Amino acid sequence: MKKLNKSQEVCEIRDRSEINYNKSTVSNNRLFSGVVLLGDEGTAFYKRAVGKQSLTTLQSIDSVFEISSISKSFTATAVMMLVEQNRLHLEEDIERFFPTLPYKNITIKNLLNHTSGLPDYMAWFENPENWDQNKIVSNEDVLFYLENQKPKVLFQANAQWEYCNTGYVLLAVYLASKKCMKWQLKMYATCTSYLLV
Repeated sequence: MKKLNKSQEVCEIRDRSEINYNKSTVSNNRLFSGVVLLGDEGTAFYKRAVGKQSLTTLQSIDSVFEISSISKSFTATAVMMLVEQNRLHLEEDIERFFPTLPYKNITIKNLLNHTSGLPDYMAWFENPENWDQNKIVSNEDVLFYLENQKPKVLFQANAQWEYCNTGYVLLAVYLASKKCMKWQLKMYATCTSYLLV
């Protein structure tokens, strides 16, 4: 088999009818539901929607997906880019950024590696007595909850490890602040350029 350079590989992929065949097979057998995008050097050359969003709605090229914990990778990348640029330090106490929160001696590093001891916000928001279940919880809603409900920590920072969505919400709130917006956009542009290759 002859070796192809990158642009020849892209042309080879574009010409393959088996992509559409595989799309039908995958869709008909409900093996995947989502949107597929193939690109080269920042340009998409193949886009297809496969499967259903719900029982009655098909996926479309413009479908929006909640990526949930996948966003933690992007959040951690943005934080580490700030650390690399000396704009943030892993040992900084979150009290500096969130002075209204009732938590002491928790660092950025604790938020990143799930050793903060912060309670997970999800159980509170999943209770219909606390929250309208038809409303999506925003990061700002979680911050408001922490400030006003003041749930107790599960353990002191660094005492143990426990998966914690709350820590990443706080990191995302910090990154979305005006101080970091340029860095967040740079990180997004950097990550998406790799994703398209």
